[in-house]
Amino acid sequence: MSNKRIQLRDMGKLHDLPSQICFMLSSEDFNSSPKKIYDIVEWATSFSAELADKNSERIQGIIFHLHNVTDANKAMSVLSRITELAPCTWYSAEEHPEQNEMKTDSSYSPYAPKVIIVAGMSGRQEIADTLVLLAHKGIQPEELTEEILTKNLCIPNCPDFVIKTRERHLVDFMIWQTAYSELYFTQAPLHAFTRHEFKKALLDYQSRIRKFGR
Repeated sequence: MSNKRIQLRDMGKLHDLPSQICFMLSSEDFNSSPKKIYDIVEWATSFSAELADKNSERIQGIIFHLHNVTDANKAMSVLSRITELAPCTWYSAEEHPEQNEMKTDSSYSPYAPKVIIVAGMSGRQEIADTLVLLAHKGIQPEELTEEILTKNLCIPNCPDFVIKTRERHLVDFMIWQTAYSELYFTQAPLHAFTRHEFKKALLDYQSRIRKFGR
């Protein structure tokens, strides 16, 4: 057995997983290591399957935010591969608030997360666009609530856990949805982000007591 497997086994056991995870990736990360997104989806499915008989929370969704994509063909190639593992939806700033859903397959593992990949979308612009949308729907200012705003965002998912690679700062993305998310920063660039590093992040998450802004 390799040293890497021994270390992974001895790190500790997962007992609960965040339901929704967001990976914030730099342009450099994705453009140099696009296949790693496929690997992360595969690992997430595996971790959820390992806890299947323990009545534990599983990873139901993963959002990948790409600050910018310089090679559209490379991006679409990766998306096509991901649809072999999990249902996947693609958003981009140019197509906001439209979405392009990749072909789905009924043979997915029941533990496969739903994947959303977003390129170049600004969180501030998303909120501004949503307010315009609500005005067109006839929602009056006094009728607006947090719940209504959240449901009408382009991406209404609120991540439990945000993982930021390479840099120790967040970007202008999902600034409303991540208000109460747990944050994890790793200096590892995407190409060096391994299954071991992913499990390390998840163990860190499950050791926390979430306060939801309190």
